[in-house]
Amino acid sequence: MVWKETCAVEERMGFVVAVRKGEESFAAICRRFGVSRRIGYKWLARFEEEGLAGLEDRSRAPQHHPQAIASNVAERCLEVRRAHPTWGPVKVRAYLERGAPKIDWSAASTLGELFDREGLTVKRRLRRRSPPSSTPFAHCEAANDVWCIDFKGWFLTGDSERCEPLTITDAYSRYLLRCQALPRTDTDHVWPVLDAAFREFGLPRYMRSDNGSPFASCGAGGLSKLSVKLIKAGVTPERICSRQAAAEWPSRAHASHSVAGSGQSAGTKHARAAQATSPVPALLQRRASAPGARQRHACRAL
Repeated sequence: MVWKETCAVEERMGFVVAVRKGEESFAAICRRFGVSRRIGYKWLARFEEEGLAGLEDRSRAPQHHPQAIASNVAERCLEVRRAHPTWGPVKVRAYLERGAPKIDWSAASTLGELFDREGLTVKRRLRRRSPPSSTPFAHCEAANDVWCIDFKGWFLTGDSERCEPLTITDAYSRYLLRCQALPRTDTDHVWPVLDAAFREFGLPRYMRSDNGSPFASCGAGGLSKLSVKLIKAGVTPERICSRQAAAEWPSRAHASHSVAGSGQSAGTKHARAAQATSPVPALLQRRASAPGARQRHACRAL
């Protein structure tokens, strides 16, 4: 035996039919349907006024919103938005406030919802991010085991030119191998810097970087043009996730800046002072110039 399905409208219709038959008193019918006499008279009056449609539930939404945006204000906001499709709600509100400061304009969030309802906004496309390396990171037990490469963030120079500082450090010694300003963050500008570092210090076994361009991409395996060149040269690229980069990079940046900011004004003078006071360059040079070193293989590969 299956359960009998019913709904509120059918129950109310049954209540009205029972009242119309007149076989029972109104109070008895209300008790049988489990409602009070006030509710019974309410549904009976709705049925007599509207028919079957009166037995359906009505919307409980308020008919008036005291905080709703006024129609004239909404039309003015939409007019400015259509005239400037690239402006967001914050800029539209600032523009309107400058033009009519005495009007109480709605908040930027309210204007954003208004633009969404009118179909004047375009949702941003989700950025595809390259996955970090799934294999465990290599342990650096000596110089030239692991190198770390990263862009430190662009800034404008005195002549309003964009500068992208690229740093390359040795993970074991924290020695700053390269700190060079580049105009762009692409493979064509980064690879010559790596090529010069490989020829001077030899090839590392691993190159550790973040997931940004040009070190990684959204392609197969997260490989980019630069990472493919590294693999062909005999260097294994490693990519760290953003959280790991945030935890690890400040210490490396501090170590790099401590070497780079030693008080020397000229780059050549600083390099000579760093080599004279630190045994790290000599250690790197000994490893790079050792018999059967990877530097000779690097020159052949490059």
